[in-house]
Amino acid sequence: MKEFNAIAIGCVAIFAGFCASFFFIGSEEGLSRIIKEYYIYFPLRFIAFTLFGMLWFTPLVVLNLTINKIFKLKISIIGLIKLGVIIIAIGSLVGTSAFYLDCFGR
Repeated sequence: MKEFNAIAIGCVAIFAGFCASFFFIGSEEGLSRIIKEYYIYFPLRFIAFTLFGMLWFTPLVVLNLTINKIFKLKISIIGLIKLGVIIIAIGSLVGTSAFYLDCFGR
C-alpha cells in the first residue's frame, strides 16, 4: 500500500504543478497585472494550486481510511496527510515558479 500511496501522491503533485505552470484563464491585461504584482499573486497562486492538489488527494486519504477499517491495517493517516501536503506543496511551488519564469521571459 505504501507504493500505491507514493505513486498516487506523486501523480497528484505532478498534476497540480502542471496546472499551476500552464493554466491561466484571463486577458492579456490580467496577465500583465499578475506579472507586475507578482509578490501578491505568486503566493495566492501557490496556495490555490496546493489546495487544488489537496482536493485530488482527499480520495486517497478516504481510501486509506477504508482499507484500515476493512483489513485492520495500521496505515498512518496523519503521516500520509503530512507527506501528501508537503509533496503537493512542492509540486505547486515548482509549477507556480515555472509559470512566472515563463511570464518574465516574454
